Amino acid sequence: MDTQAASSLGRAPARAALLALAAISACDVAGPPAPALADVGALRAKVSACLGVDAPAAFTFFWPEHLGGAAGAGACVSGARDCTDVLACAGYSGARCKAADDRCEGDTAVACLTLTSGLEVELRRDCPGDPTGNNVCSVADDLKYGRGAFCHAASCAAEHCDGSVVVRCRGGFEVRSDCRAEGKTCIEADGQAFCALDASCEADRCVGDTIEICGSGRITLRERCDEVIPGTTCTDQMGRVECSAPVPSPGCLGESDFASWCDGGLAFTCIAGVRAEVDCAALPGGACQARLEDGRSRASCTAAEPF
Repeated sequence: MDTQAASSLGRAPARAALLALAAISACDVAGPPAPALADVGALRAKVSACLGVDAPAAFTFFWPEHLGGAAGAGACVSGARDCTDVLACAGYSGARCKAADDRCEGDTAVACLTLTSGLEVELRRDCPGDPTGNNVCSVADDLKYGRGAFCHAASCAAEHCDGSVVVRCRGGFEVRSDCRAEGKTCIEADGQAFCALDASCEADRCVGDTIEICGSGRITLRERCDEVIPGTTCTDQMGRVECSAPVPSPGCLGESDFASWCDGGLAFTCIAGVRAEVDCAALPGGACQARLEDGRSRASCTAAEPF
């Protein structure tokens, strides 16, 4: 899904690692092709139409939260009656605002975000309710994260671990994230703090169907490929470790990962060799529209409301 600078601290690296490793395998492996993934209930179509995102982003919206997906996305989008509800599933409201409008309303941080689709949304966070100690709201201009309203703790001099908590610095304040939410602990290496498992490692590897990504001698990502992208398994080709379909779905062999295109009222994408559909036509007035961006075809849904 689309991410924002203010709230993606600690999530984007894991998601980016998995996206980079989810590539179509070129090996010649016998067996049936990976099945295409239907858009049951048109959930991906709702996300695409309401957030203005293409088919790959609509697919990853339903990934686990620590990989950049939205928490409880399946049940939430299933019950959504309109785009206001879908935006709420992502934690957004549809209020149009610019970065200059970021503000603190009492103890609530109000951040104005522009998603990759160009959609302007508002993200509100109740700072006193943050369980990791980010209980104060401030608006600050930071070289790395830009200007924005955010919840934070005390003043901060350098990125570090506080037990299991990753402490990053933004605008001179601590932004705390507890690794235990992912079943991990905090590790410091090369002046950076990050979440990792206790297990040590020397390189990326496959353990059966499970992919393990190694960083600074510790496993930073461990996921069962088939649970993230059904139809894939972990493959290791001379040290290149990735989740991929042993035999790509029909139409996906040779297709660029994360490209997408229209076929009637359906938007399609190939992810790790698996063909996934976005059922635009299942929505009221639904249609698929495609555009060329950076030399890559991108397809998304348009629809009427309510659903």
